Amino acid sequence: MWRILRDSFPHPYGITDANRWIDSLASENPRYNFAIDVEGAIVGGIGLKPGQDIERYSAELGYWLGRAYWNRGIATAAVRLLCDYAFERLDLQRIFAVPISWNAASSRVLNKAGFHPEGTLGNACFKDGCFFGHGDVRSDSRGFGGIVRRQRRAFMGAHARLEGRARRRSSLTQPVD
Repeated sequence: MWRILRDSFPHPYGITDANRWIDSLASENPRYNFAIDVEGAIVGGIGLKPGQDIERYSAELGYWLGRAYWNRGIATAAVRLLCDYAFERLDLQRIFAVPISWNAASSRVLNKAGFHPEGTLGNACFKDGCFFGHGDVRSDSRGFGGIVRRQRRAFMGAHARLEGRARRRSSLTQPVD
């Protein structure tokens, strides 16, 4: 899994790394990072990296999920929940993600969560001794233009129908301070 994450995510990831991450969240105000909780077990993480200066109303989305929990709709539900939280409470106008070009599963998660492709970034990354690109830079912008508003209404109708099922499958939890 480490090949699809940024270098700031330690590899190998041990209990000390987990404790360090949890401790760093205690001082977050407002909260930008959450654990993904499935039936009381922490199975992944999701968060936003807020933009600075003129990008201060945007944030980059990142997430990971333990392999045993893939293909269950958990990541999609977590992305939807975090985006709803971010647009409602963090005054963001745009959330974007930059999945690695060969991570088609992440692009599918983003697509199902309502993100729209914006482009690609060839050879923008270097990991494990190789250059590669970001496949589909995707974003979810709420409130800009008639097309986005129509898409938002259609998305929210579908979201309302799925919300009950998704919330039963996963939830976002804040770390214990």
